[in-house]
Amino acid sequence: MAILVLADKDIEDHASEVARLTEQLMIVQTEKQRLEAQRTKLRSLLSPMWKLPSEILLHIFQYICEENLFQNYPWLSDQDPPTKLISPAITYLPATAVSSVCSRWRELALSSPSLWANMTVETYGGTLEDPAFLDRIPQYLEQSCVRSTSELTEALHRCPSVKSIEIEVMDPRHNSPKDTLDSKMVFSSLSFPSLKELVVESAGIDRTPWPGKALISFLSTSSCIVTTFTLRDMSLSDLDISAVLRLMPSLLHLEIDDVEWDIYYLRRSPITSHLISELAQPQFLPKLYSLRLISHNEGPFNDRDFVSMVESRWFRPGSDLCMAMLTPGRGCIWFVVLKFGLREIDAEVYKLLRNLDEEGLRVVVAGTNGVQV
Repeated sequence: MAILVLADKDIEDHASEVARLTEQLMIVQTEKQRLEAQRTKLRSLLSPMWKLPSEILLHIFQYICEENLFQNYPWLSDQDPPTKLISPAITYLPATAVSSVCSRWRELALSSPSLWANMTVETYGGTLEDPAFLDRIPQYLEQSCVRSTSELTEALHRCPSVKSIEIEVMDPRHNSPKDTLDSKMVFSSLSFPSLKELVVESAGIDRTPWPGKALISFLSTSSCIVTTFTLRDMSLSDLDISAVLRLMPSLLHLEIDDVEWDIYYLRRSPITSHLISELAQPQFLPKLYSLRLISHNEGPFNDRDFVSMVESRWFRPGSDLCMAMLTPGRGCIWFVVLKFGLREIDAEVYKLLRNLDEEGLRVVVAGTNGVQV
């Protein structure tokens, strides 16, 4: 019996020792993990990134902070959002992401307004009055150093070398009561003598007004040489577009993507026989190099006049003027696109354009019955 008692005592002693050593092992392992984590942090300080001068870091930040996207969430509109988010929200706010890495990066980010100034806000009707959504934006406005449209207008006045502008026109009745910089303000108060490319499009709201007078005044006072003009989803007459185009004698590239006709909203399309007759005149846009017309209407359109207009602006190979027309701006049209969304194309009428296509003119004509040229 005494031997069994001693054996049991030895087993208990060994069990106690195992428990003690196990606890000690856990303590050592925890300390080891802490030291490894500390070593990793210390090693990160040896990264070449920390040796980069602040000026180079700022250049890198400006490269990755091309756009900060604010999108209303959840998106409750029946229409899909302009941008489909496929990554975490922070990836669409690079200025915030950069400023959250460390104190040095945050200091650099806050000292560079340009990182915060490139901002896109995607929302739908009614959300501009949503405080929860608007509360996310003030930091960017504050850090961008642009706090009102008057300051933005003043900043634009100091940019005489602007070469490209894209304007989205909105109906003032749908604008937020927040201070906004609208198209009429841009056209009536600014001048860009170096402007080459101008894009005017509707913001997608019914009855968007055409800022014709302001645009004509802008082109007249700027004395700019516009070579590319794009018009999308705007309701205006053929006379309105002709008045604007006459102020662009150096235009090389013209694109008109009209708005779907609707008598209820008095929508008008500028793509009419009158516009085609204007284009047929040699003194109207004499340097036109490419023409792109996209119509979403089924109203009357004279196909034969369009074919004649294109033929009149094309110089066949071998002609005396052909060699002088090989570059943009010399008076010969080389690219033509005509697309209809609601009417068929008579292939026989456009047979001549197929022949010109074989001679070198790049032309596409399509309707609801497919591509015919």
